[in-house]
Amino acid sequence: LILVGSVRDDHDEKRVYKLRLQTQEIKDHVQFVVNAKWPQILEFLKSSSVGVNGMWNEHFGIGVVEYQAAGLISVVNDSGGPKADIVIDIDGKPTGFRATTPEEFAAGFAEALSLPGDEAFAMRQRARKSSWRFSEQVFSDAWTGHLEQLVELASPQSKQER
Repeated sequence: LILVGSVRDDHDEKRVYKLRLQTQEIKDHVQFVVNAKWPQILEFLKSSSVGVNGMWNEHFGIGVVEYQAAGLISVVNDSGGPKADIVIDIDGKPTGFRATTPEEFAAGFAEALSLPGDEAFAMRQRARKSSWRFSEQVFSDAWTGHLEQLVELASPQSKQER
């Protein structure tokens, strides 16, 4: 288990310390990577199977989109952006697992790690497809479309028609 994340302040530092204490019995199987640089994160994304985000009511969850783009199976908190916008069904099928309780998270991990190869591959493909909704191209196209509408509304010809 490799836990990769940012430590923003003393509160986060204390949380990591408590997690390290909780993992003492299995410390040879757990690695904490704090404040990793982007190239290191990319290497972890290349070699990982499951991405987890347990933050309650996160407003969006770009990390989850990054998991999806890398083809990881997500296990996320069943709230906020990950619930509403990111770990949603694509083509009528799931792109990951959502959980609230420790038992639900454990079940999500167990299921993600025990999916037969073809089912896991299909879920990873759906997750990658889902991530495309947040690409720079989709954003750029939407932004340009909205700007064109504003320019059209502001044009002298448009004002005469109103």
